[in-house]
Amino acid sequence: MIYVFAKFTLKEDAKEAFMALASEMVTLTVKEEGCIQYELCQDINNSCIMVMNEIWTSTETLAAHSASDHFTRIIPQMDAMFNTPTEVTIFRKV
Repeated sequence: MIYVFAKFTLKEDAKEAFMALASEMVTLTVKEEGCIQYELCQDINNSCIMVMNEIWTSTETLAAHSASDHFTRIIPQMDAMFNTPTEVTIFRKV
């Protein structure tokens, strides 16, 4: 299993647009082969900080997700909404 945590810090005025794109991303991604979990979490103390919490069956299914039509369309739109670069960490269960 592969665990991914992608942390985003949003610009204050981008929250609504980000949530619309994130909702579409989640809806499409949970249907992908190999996706066990894909959920957006919001920091309880700072509503501009979000984490996409993902679990994939393998690095191959994660790579397929990163190459999917919806990922390659939505992520570039989201990038303009962030105050800082996205922090992505990928783990493997040991």
